[in-house]
Amino acid sequence: NCSLRRKDFNRMVQKILGEYGAKKEHIKEEQKELVKQLNEYLAAQKTLTASLKEQLIQLSSGRIKKESIEATITSLKELFQNRGEALIGQLRNFQIRLDTFQKEQEEINRKMQRLVERGDSLRIEDLRALEAAEDREKRKMERQIRREEVERYLLQCKRQRHEIDLSKS
Repeated sequence: NCSLRRKDFNRMVQKILGEYGAKKEHIKEEQKELVKQLNEYLAAQKTLTASLKEQLIQLSSGRIKKESIEATITSLKELFQNRGEALIGQLRNFQIRLDTFQKEQEEINRKMQRLVERGDSLRIEDLRALEAAEDREKRKMERQIRREEVERYLLQCKRQRHEIDLSKS
């Protein structure tokens, strides 16, 4: 009575494969977006570095004052530090999601292989256990990403507090 009909098996496998395809596509899109953001970040760094180089040349010829360059350097430092940290955070989150995706797929492959080996004795509970394992991995990944975000936020707050303390001194 608890055995699995071929129709139910096919439906559940299609669901698993559909979710796999959607996750894979999402990861590819996210990877493209990160590459685009990194390229934009590097292009901005190159542009601003060239600008700073030009200002240094103007400083050496006496056309601008040292304070102008110091202000530019300070603004560049803040801009790149904040944007760089944000990109690093995004890369870490992507790496966590990619690792989790790969682990999920390895686990699904192992479980599906065990199900195939069982053959005729396959039951609905076996496939439900497979779905439950997927859900657990998803929640685990979400917790890990959230933990990383909180750590970055706390580090940022600590840096800002330190900068405020230095500016008061």
